[in-house]
Amino acid sequence: VSVGSAQGWATPTAGNILVAITNSDSVINALSGWTSRAHFLSDQDFWVYEKTAAGTETTITASPTSTDNITLTCVELDASVVSVFDVASTVHSANSNALSFTVTSATTTGAAGDLILAIVALHGHSVLPTLTSWNNSFTALSTSQVGATATGVTCFVADRQTTSAGTIGTTTCAWDQTADNQAAFHVAYKLASG
Repeated sequence: VSVGSAQGWATPTAGNILVAITNSDSVINALSGWTSRAHFLSDQDFWVYEKTAAGTETTITASPTSTDNITLTCVELDASVVSVFDVASTVHSANSNALSFTVTSATTTGAAGDLILAIVALHGHSVLPTLTSWNNSFTALSTSQVGATATGVTCFVADRQTTSAGTIGTTTCAWDQTADNQAAFHVAYKLASG
């Protein structure tokens, strides 16, 4: 799967931080030249990658090791606002045929004003789920999904900015159709002035 101009992706500004989030029913080939910030492999393969933009990334591509459903979400973080990776939570997962899931780790940021991404990856839904809510002051940023089958995958991403250093707290995402497997994660980036 690729993200390019047809998906609304513009060539990034050199020096900005790129975040690529991918999940699949099959094992995913590693993204060359990217740093992994999270990985979970069980009933789905779920990765969060990061790199500094060269300014030439017109298309970003991820592929499973065998033909299967895969999603790819790409986010560009402005380096004049957000400078460097701060901290990441552990990945939480469940196999619960659920309509919601919570990042339960007490992720502690190192600086005031951190930009936090909350990411939930779903696998195994007979109907494509629609996001219904995020809590903990998170705002929905993107949804990517494919496959209304047992091998279908969905990724919900939200963000928020902290007002002070400290614990982010638990974050719950909810949707309207059950998914067999869930995985969730927080990642925080420091302000450029932080």
